[in-house]
Amino acid sequence: MRKKIMLSGLAARFYVHHGWTKELVDDYLLNGSFVEFHTDNHNDHYFILSVGSRYDIPRLLKDFPDLEIGSFFKEDLNESKEDLLKSRNW
Repeated sequence: MRKKIMLSGLAARFYVHHGWTKELVDDYLLNGSFVEFHTDNHNDHYFILSVGSRYDIPRLLKDFPDLEIGSFFKEDLNESKEDLLKSRNW
């Protein structure tokens, strides 16, 4: 399954329906933790970094070269994957 990360204004959201599990996101942590959130559709949930946490962006991009980054913000359209992920990393 091709992985996708959705961006909100403050965080990168790792949705379970895009193939992310708690074990997988935790594997990329440099420090801190991920927090689990449920959507209005309680069958779906996602993980975001807790405040002060960081994950290994270069390794994530290396391991998932076809990673898709989704954003609803037009200012994100011209940014690289790495820059987009850095902007949502604490």
